[in-house]
Amino acid sequence: MRRSYIWCLAGFVIVCIIWLHLLLENLKFVIPPTKHKFFNFDNVTGVEEIIVPNVIHFILFGQNSLDFVSFLSILSALKVQQPEIVYIHSDAEKFGGHYWTVLQTLSFPNTSLVLSYRPRPTHVFGQPLSSVYHASDVARIQVLMECGGIYIDADTLILRSLNRFRHFEMAVGWPQGEYMGTQILVAHKEARFLPLWLNSYRHYHPRDWYYNAGQQPTEQILDKAPYLVHRVPGLFGVHNLAARLYGLNPWPQWHRMFTVHLLSRHAPAPQKLDEKFVIHYRAPFGDMARWLLYKLEPKVPFPQAGHYIYSKSMNTSICSIGGSSGTAIIY
Repeated sequence: MRRSYIWCLAGFVIVCIIWLHLLLENLKFVIPPTKHKFFNFDNVTGVEEIIVPNVIHFILFGQNSLDFVSFLSILSALKVQQPEIVYIHSDAEKFGGHYWTVLQTLSFPNTSLVLSYRPRPTHVFGQPLSSVYHASDVARIQVLMECGGIYIDADTLILRSLNRFRHFEMAVGWPQGEYMGTQILVAHKEARFLPLWLNSYRHYHPRDWYYNAGQQPTEQILDKAPYLVHRVPGLFGVHNLAARLYGLNPWPQWHRMFTVHLLSRHAPAPQKLDEKFVIHYRAPFGDMARWLLYKLEPKVPFPQAGHYIYSKSMNTSICSIGGSSGTAIIY
């Protein structure tokens, strides 16, 4: 009888220890330090002053040139947001080709375009990253923690200025009933959510496409502490808008969107998108492309195939660079 009691007590203690361990594992995701810079910051109203730098980050791993969609995405950043600096973070030592050359023909007097060499992450907390996409997921968190600014996926267009979101600690697209989107992130470098998000990769699921990028940070962090970010439910366009973008029905409301994720690698997006195709493309994406190319200044000239410009990546700490003017490629 006594032995049975001891075994029951031991089992109870073990269960309590396991339960406490799991509780602490969950809590460490959602409790920022009380002495943090943004402790008690109101991400609903934001603050009067701008606290996020007007700097845009693109991450392009595993390629040394631009396709039409990534070119259009960078063009939208230059024309619509008009940042001080656009960083292209690449693991290629040289970058060039047709669309890169076209960018060099355009003048943006108040913006610098910087090609920054950044090695592709291979591991996170000692665990091998399973794809270039997961490497990009990790790198975007690291870049924002280093510099702050605006991260944009290379298949996402900026359609309206994002300046109103630079008054918040961090702003994310987070549709109702869905996981947060990672295609557009506006963040101060000390935003509380960023280290919590990165730390959640200690529980990395290499075979799950969106678990660590969107599902886990939503379920384990944002659902429990939504005050960490300014939530944008619809106008960041991180939800599936493929039918709107590539269908033949008019969609004049696209002008209300701040950004839109193009889902260009998935049906029903056309397989071959380029400047010739979009001239006569009747779907709303065609309207967006023509607006960015030819209605917003400067208009884009597409020269005949010829000599291409290739630029060397700059190998330095990106946050040490000042916001110099001009469309200079620094290398």
